[in-house]
Amino acid sequence: MTVYRKAMREGAIRATDPVPDCLLQLGLLVPAGTGDESLVAVPPDVAAAVASGPIEASISAQQWALSLLRGAIGSATETYRSHVREAEIPVRLIRGRDVITELIHAAATNCAQELIVALPGGLRHMDGIGNIAPIYPEVAKRGVRQRTLHQHTARTHGPTMQFIDAHAAAGVEFRMIDEVFNQLVVIDRSIAFVPDQRDESTSTALLIEHPGLIHYLASGFDDVWIRAERVDQISVHNRPATATVRHSILRLLVDGRTDQVIARRLGLSPRTVANHIKAVADEFGSRSRAQLGYQLASFDVLATRNGCDSDEPHSCSRSTAAAER
Repeated sequence: MTVYRKAMREGAIRATDPVPDCLLQLGLLVPAGTGDESLVAVPPDVAAAVASGPIEASISAQQWALSLLRGAIGSATETYRSHVREAEIPVRLIRGRDVITELIHAAATNCAQELIVALPGGLRHMDGIGNIAPIYPEVAKRGVRQRTLHQHTARTHGPTMQFIDAHAAAGVEFRMIDEVFNQLVVIDRSIAFVPDQRDESTSTALLIEHPGLIHYLASGFDDVWIRAERVDQISVHNRPATATVRHSILRLLVDGRTDQVIARRLGLSPRTVANHIKAVADEFGSRSRAQLGYQLASFDVLATRNGCDSDEPHSCSRSTAAAER
């Protein structure tokens, strides 16, 4: 800066004097234009304006190009979204029980390979996906493989068991398990229907056509199917339906579930759940729900299904006494 101060003080300096390159590059020293190769000092703000001009012009040009690019992409994005909305909606919300039933029946008419269904509580709990019972004989005529999962609680529902007996003879496969994820219908692994659990009115469903989602749902069904029991094997074991239901209720009770959650998981009414719990509490002489849960866990009554595998009174109590011995 010494040279710059000298130029400012004397008005000009000779170009032959030692001059730092930075002063020339920044435009703080420029030729005087008098023909004697002298250099004069330039005010910093003027030098800054001259040096930054090309940079600002370049920035403005880039900003303008960016604005044009964003505008073009924005137009294309809106066109794309509009096309997706109109041409391909992988998940759609369906309202109205009759509409849901009609759509399932229409999709089933084209079923050519596989129909998988999960109805936790049997035919009595089909509100979320409508009445699908009529599609079974139609699909069976075409030799399509049909698999249906119920919970063990469905064994206490006469119409469901009659339905199973009628269609098992036609080749439909039925299995049961303690708990099943919610209602599900998958047709040829290309279209699926599930209830919309956000709506408690049980009159809305989701129609799913996204391959990834359908694969996820079908894979979950397959995992449960492997662990489930064939209905004919359950009959051979002659396991009392009431005892199986009670065992499932008590297991969830020990896990800390409320009556409402247990009822929803097992496809029962909250009153039925409460009645089962009260019956067992009376057998144990429990004064509270917490005490009953503690007794069941302490005596390991639920370690095996034999712990309460009887419809006879006091079956759980006798199991407890045996455990104490």
